[in-house]
Amino acid sequence: MSATITIQLPIDTLARYQHGAKVAHKKLEEFLTDRLVNLPLPLAKDLPLPLSRELRELENLDHRALWEVARSSLSSIEQMQYDDLLTKNSSDTLAEHEQKLLNELGQKARLLTLKKAHALMLLQWRGYSIPKLDEWQNLL
Repeated sequence: MSATITIQLPIDTLARYQHGAKVAHKKLEEFLTDRLVNLPLPLAKDLPLPLSRELRELENLDHRALWEVARSSLSSIEQMQYDDLLTKNSSDTLAEHEQKLLNELGQKARLLTLKKAHALMLLQWRGYSIPKLDEWQNLL
């Protein structure tokens, strides 16, 4: 089942999509539909429950709190431990307790990365300008 919608695009955006359609040898409507259908929208509800719950909680935060999440990081001690354990792990010299700590810090870092990405996506959806990667380091 499908529905028809009408949208207004800025001229430069339309030109990019028209060019993409031409290069793909497709009609503009087909090209746009492909882009929308295949867009990997990260919907929190589609993720495993503990992760889904954490990401969905971000959706209720105001922009200040979302920027705080986006700028967050592991504590300096955790980051130093994680870096040391990763280096030590590359030479296969981790003790069992170190391997456990590496796994815990890695899980925490991955969750933090997902939360930061989700916060940035929400901010962008709300109309905020998201800095480019090379500009991001200056903001931290």
